[in-house]
Amino acid sequence: RRHREDNKVNNAPSRVLREGVVKDLRTRDIVVGDIVEIASNEQFPCDLLLLMSSDSEGKCSVTTANLDGETNLKTFFCPSETCYLTTIDDLWKLRAVIECQLPHANLYDFKGRVEVYRGDGGPIKASLSTENLLPRGARLKNTSTVYGVAIYTGEETKMALNSKMTGNKFSTVEKSMNHFLVFFLVLLVLEIVVCTVLKYEVYDDDTMSDMWYLGVPDNTTSTTSDVIQDSSSFLVIFNYIIPISLYVTLEMQKFLGAMFIGWDDDLMCKNTGERCKCNTSDLNEELGQVQYLFTDKTGTLTENCMNFRQCSVDGVKYVDVGGCIHTFDEDDNSRTFPLHTCPANLVTFLQTLALCHTVEASPKIKAAEPQTVEEDIELSNLWLEYQASSPDEKALVEACARYGVVFEGYIKGELRLSVKGHTKTFTRLQVLEFDS
Repeated sequence: RRHREDNKVNNAPSRVLREGVVKDLRTRDIVVGDIVEIASNEQFPCDLLLLMSSDSEGKCSVTTANLDGETNLKTFFCPSETCYLTTIDDLWKLRAVIECQLPHANLYDFKGRVEVYRGDGGPIKASLSTENLLPRGARLKNTSTVYGVAIYTGEETKMALNSKMTGNKFSTVEKSMNHFLVFFLVLLVLEIVVCTVLKYEVYDDDTMSDMWYLGVPDNTTSTTSDVIQDSSSFLVIFNYIIPISLYVTLEMQKFLGAMFIGWDDDLMCKNTGERCKCNTSDLNEELGQVQYLFTDKTGTLTENCMNFRQCSVDGVKYVDVGGCIHTFDEDDNSRTFPLHTCPANLVTFLQTLALCHTVEASPKIKAAEPQTVEEDIELSNLWLEYQASSPDEKALVEACARYGVVFEGYIKGELRLSVKGHTKTFTRLQVLEFDS
């Protein structure tokens, strides 16, 4: 199975810039210095330094779920001295020298520099950091095409360096059987030694000369070869004390148990139709002995789904009811009423939520503009699709879009909003990135 998976990865198709044109090659043929083309939703075949992106700002969005388990989008940028690249011809004519660290396993540490030569002048230097390195195993999102130069390949990639060889795992049954096996081996050795010694003791007895029917040799002198031969004979006689058939039976049981796990309809995902896959059949019997299940707080085993519920603006509470914004009854907080007109302070609040974030918008199916605040707008009908590095930002921006304040994206260096059908533009002064 390991061999098949390796062949699948090594022979995966890749697109590499060779002789000025993009050629189809196998992943194993990529060498350091090759410029690789990656399309949306494709994985990076090696560690790449981002050189050119289809995004006008020279950036791309990537998910690293296969590396660190984080499903949120991360933004990577082209080095400052390669942002002028716009065509494949520019990439092929690029003259540059890249210096970087030796390969190491830290996913969040990369340092280096690039020297770009333009014309007859000297090199223009730019520093490199983690935000410029596209790691192998990550997947490109929300960007149509990027080009990167191979920095680390094969076993030198960060993904390969983090793939530690795991030791053999033994179930409780196997551990118990191994203890019994040691006992039987010791017993077998004792039987062989005792029987070999007794044989020569009996043959040395004078009364054995009268027992001609036992085939006692006339010469009772023993040599080393005779002792080895006799010990081997007793080994053949007593070897059945080792329960070989028990091990064969257990291995067959594990193999069939793994097949039954894959066939079990109760273990099949109802949404995707994907069946359970047993990667380690040696631990099948351990599943029935699990009493406690521990997990961390990253939400790996849960669905991280966030929705806008309610807010308070100038002391007035607003709540989301079926995709529409409602206000609470002043006399009875358990009752809500649909809001037909948005107060100015609520519009300002929604504009703030629709501006202060790092969400990216991409075109989708366009629908009619909402005419009233209470009109229910399904997100599947919106003409924009939002991608965010954090689910809370995405939930807030989607809520604003439902209420008539639509974030249209970062266009030509400006943030564009559609407020009740009227377009407004804003300038982004600074971004305070989230840092744990």
